[in-house]
Amino acid sequence: MNTSEYTAKESCITRDRVWDTYLKGLLTFSYAPREAVVAPPVEVQTVAKQPVVPPPLWSTTPFQCMFFRVGKMLLAAPLITLREVVKHDPAITKNLPGQPSWSRGIMDHRGEIINLVDPGNLLMGSRHEADNRCHRYILLTDRPGIGFLCHDFVDMCKLDPATVYWYQNRHKRPWLAGIHRERLCTVIDIEKLLPDTYPLAVGTLKKSQT
Repeated sequence: MNTSEYTAKESCITRDRVWDTYLKGLLTFSYAPREAVVAPPVEVQTVAKQPVVPPPLWSTTPFQCMFFRVGKMLLAAPLITLREVVKHDPAITKNLPGQPSWSRGIMDHRGEIINLVDPGNLLMGSRHEADNRCHRYILLTDRPGIGFLCHDFVDMCKLDPATVYWYQNRHKRPWLAGIHRERLCTVIDIEKLLPDTYPLAVGTLKKSQT
């Protein structure tokens, strides 16, 4: 055997021993189990569902609407929600102490106590400044004992529901029914303008005097 053949044979034996030692090490090596990584607890916050205010029944078909002004605001209310329109006479209005800022006193209308409400103050708060003497008309709704003051009437017309952008999320402002696309004015659900929780003087003047 010459030197080159001997060297090649020794190289093969050495390589085989290395692989054998490596494989035996893999079989005898014990892997330590990894510690499980526990994610920190996540606090799940439940969001309370807001009450759903259904769209007004009168908004599904064409309806007669009255346009009127409260200060600089142009508003529209369906005639179906109005019971009567009367002129406002400040001389027969009685102011009551301790009332909210939107209250403009009470008046006698055919023996019924009418609480006069300023819509501008309800909608705009302190940004609305109006002289009670400038209100010319009172809008009476089917809700007894409430009259909404306004400064002037514009006109009346029949509205197609397709010309109004109707609001779907009204839980914060249930009175905001939609926006008329052509006149860019607010169509209000006037019966929901004043929440039921607001204190009102109720009854009739005849009953209160007995």
